[in-house]
Amino acid sequence: MAQQPREKRRSLLRWLVSRSRDRKTPAATANNGSVPLASLPKSHTYSGACCKAPRAQRSLSVYDVEQVSSQRPLLALCRLCLTVVPSSALYRVTHCGCYFCLQCTRQYLTVSIRDGNAYIPCPDDKCPSGGIFESSEIEQLVERDVWELYLRCKLNRDVEMDPNQTWCPGPGCESICRVFPPLRDCEASPVHCSKCKLTFCSSCKERWHAYQSCDEFRRQFSEDEL
Repeated sequence: MAQQPREKRRSLLRWLVSRSRDRKTPAATANNGSVPLASLPKSHTYSGACCKAPRAQRSLSVYDVEQVSSQRPLLALCRLCLTVVPSSALYRVTHCGCYFCLQCTRQYLTVSIRDGNAYIPCPDDKCPSGGIFESSEIEQLVERDVWELYLRCKLNRDVEMDPNQTWCPGPGCESICRVFPPLRDCEASPVHCSKCKLTFCSSCKERWHAYQSCDEFRRQFSEDEL
């Protein structure tokens, strides 16, 4: 089970790479001639490769950017689409400092949010800091409808993670209800929705069944239907 989020992220990255192959690959320009991507070294910066040996493959770090001389333009290999882009087209993840091209970053966030994720990690599965995207940067990078979907996903996750809150199960009711601790020797407590006036069980989310366990209520409910 622990491997599923990582495998899902890798599938998303492979999808982004396949989309990028249809685009024309930018190249570094020097002496009025173009340099094809295949001729570039396997380092993350073209200018940096002239001065030092290539590092192990990973996303571009703050160190890489700060070490490049401001006298020469910076080119970087995006680890998502494998395209060489200028520094103006890079986006730095606030939490960890990893860099990716802006277009890939936006696509990655959009797909992650539409998959129902409210916790979005750095797309580099080898990120040394285990970075995540903050809400403030997500708002700046995605379209308005995707941002609103993210807020709903985040609210739903916050409610699910909070044992003192729950969603009302009433038809068409989307209220958040407060859950009080159950009384002694009870497995659940009644929850009252102030919007639709429904009183339901905090455990099984069915209508409140005083003096019955959830299993007993379900059996009785099934027998009544028969």
